[in-house]
Amino acid sequence: MEFSPRELRLAVVEASQGKVGTAFDRVILRCFKYDPASRKYHFYVMGALRLGSGAFAVALAVLLARSGGARSAGKGAGRRKRALPGARTTRFRCVSSQAASKGGP
Repeated sequence: MEFSPRELRLAVVEASQGKVGTAFDRVILRCFKYDPASRKYHFYVMGALRLGSGAFAVALAVLLARSGGARSAGKGAGRRKRALPGARTTRFRCVSSQAASKGGP
């Protein structure tokens, strides 16, 4: 009976419930499951999807915290908003009817 070093390492990590091995071994173990029929570890799609979606959620949270969180905390609170390129910006002044008939502002 012969075992590959990778399969033996994964088996030891799985049997120890994560107490033995590195963090990388535990991550790899999320993506592989043991199949007793073939007596080998096979790629586990759901584990990889969970791991990938978790990493995506963390990356998105970091990105949102870095971009939006700084503005609301006061860093850009006093800044004037820029108009969109190509948008017309006009300012209207309130003029009373008396001042308009006299020709003054």
